[in-house]
Amino acid sequence: MITLIGGPMIPVHGRSDMPAIQRRAARLWTPVVIGFLLLAVLTSIPGESGPSERASVANTPALSSVIFSTSTALTSNVFAANITIDPGVTLTTNGFSLVAAGTFDNLGSMVTGPSSGTSYPDSYGGSGGGADSATYCSTAEDGYATEVPGGAVSCANTTNGGPGSTPTPPNLNSSLVANWFGTGIQSYLSGASGGGIGGTDLSQGGPGAHGVYVQASTLVAGAIGAAGGPGSGTCSGIGLTGGGGGGTILLAFGAGGLMAGTYNVAGGAEALTCDGTHWSGHGGSGQTLTLSYGSSPPVPVNGGPPVLGSITFTFSTNLTSEILADNVTVDPGVMLTTNGFGVIASNLFDNEGTVVGGVAPLNEYPDSFGGSGGGSSSATYCADTEDGFSTSAPGGSATCSANGGSGSTPISPTVTPALVATWNASGTANYLSGARGGAIIGAFPGGAGAAGVFIEASTLVAGDIAAQGQPGTGTCSAIGLSGGGGGAAVLLVYGQGGLTSGDYNVSGGAGAGSCDGLVSSGSGGSGQVLTLESNGSSPGTGGTGPNHSPSGTRGEFLGLSDVEWYIVLAVVALGASAAAAVTFHSRRHRTSPPK
Repeated sequence: MITLIGGPMIPVHGRSDMPAIQRRAARLWTPVVIGFLLLAVLTSIPGESGPSERASVANTPALSSVIFSTSTALTSNVFAANITIDPGVTLTTNGFSLVAAGTFDNLGSMVTGPSSGTSYPDSYGGSGGGADSATYCSTAEDGYATEVPGGAVSCANTTNGGPGSTPTPPNLNSSLVANWFGTGIQSYLSGASGGGIGGTDLSQGGPGAHGVYVQASTLVAGAIGAAGGPGSGTCSGIGLTGGGGGGTILLAFGAGGLMAGTYNVAGGAEALTCDGTHWSGHGGSGQTLTLSYGSSPPVPVNGGPPVLGSITFTFSTNLTSEILADNVTVDPGVMLTTNGFGVIASNLFDNEGTVVGGVAPLNEYPDSFGGSGGGSSSATYCADTEDGFSTSAPGGSATCSANGGSGSTPISPTVTPALVATWNASGTANYLSGARGGAIIGAFPGGAGAAGVFIEASTLVAGDIAAQGQPGTGTCSAIGLSGGGGGAAVLLVYGQGGLTSGDYNVSGGAGAGSCDGLVSSGSGGSGQVLTLESNGSSPGTGGTGPNHSPSGTRGEFLGLSDVEWYIVLAVVALGASAAAAVTFHSRRHRTSPPK
């Protein structure tokens, strides 16, 4: 609102009653006021997104509340305003996390399910119990490890398998939890498997339990189960497998506090001999960890990956989400498998180990610039052969009497920041992954394509990057030969710090050959290495991520871009010039006041 003081601006009679000095001031300042009104309008127009609140608020999605009213098994992380598990309902988390901006209220029960791996060397879950077998001593196993070793195997009928154990709790803080979440939190929470007896029906020990991460401002924990699976083999005549380790429950809460619940993190029970005289080792217990984070949650409640400080991968890791950090280092001898997830550093990415794309989960990627799959070959099962799957290049042809056709490499795209931003918005893996080779249906699957690799950093030291397709199978089988998978594309986006090139392996998977070497399936097409020098806002995060924040504009203190600022200056300058001209004209032609 503008309040005018000193009389009406528009005269109510034929001439103004304002004194001359006020009339001159009005002529001079009116265009200036108009200029600042225009400035106010411009500041409300979305312009270039610099590191301002407008950009961050505009990109924060609205969250809804989630109520689990029937028993459910999770297939992804849950981000919501509030999360409720109704009475009588069981929620199986399967290694996924629950993050609420407001309240998490568990009125039913939550179980974590069995972990998918065997050992978790950096986990605070329980380790596995040792197996017991005198008959198959050479293939009986120790329990698998977490932060602590598994129980020892027993090969004598007079001793028992060793029990698993529980690691010393870590010193938790928000930064550590954010790091865990960004690099795959189950690596730090899952229990390990018990020892099995290889080459027998008891080759697998009791499974470890997944851990679970729950974050909410107000957290009502309720009943949570993360118990390891029991050993087996009682009365089998083979031996006894060890129990799996219990998972770890991590509860992070804010200003609303934590209402503790009942937790079962016990290790899986040992298996007993028929006469009950000796047994395998039970799994080690997991533990319950809590963190009070105040008003700054470790994991963003909008569902995006956490923006971290600096991350150093000191052990081989499989990514389960995108990484955003200031600096990312892969230590020497360490393998980082990205699994199609991007790695974005605002400053430095330094790969001193090896980055591996991993296996692409789908058969074909019709929009991808990775290699297509090779065709299969079979005279005996001609009707069951397949062409290699396609990317933006067609796959190799299947044959019934000759070599399968090879996959191929698509024509390289013109990579621009806008193109990369588009890819990122719909999933870079769709544009970088290799396709699967053709199968012998019902016998041999085609070699898998490689998952694409996307890395962005202001200074990017690429190091060794491997994204090759898997080979075909069926050599000497007399059934046929499946095709090799396509290699993936590697996309490296770098800023003012430059790119230090590395060694890249994006070859397609080899075709399988017949025993006599006369016939082979098609090899997968090679991927390619794409690079982009980007000195503006980060294409990988739509211009609002941590990389290359736009430098301050001349109108930054008012929230203006350069273009908007120049428009304001031009309007003010024109207005001031017009006012000066009017004032000069009035001075030349005014008459002296009557005496």
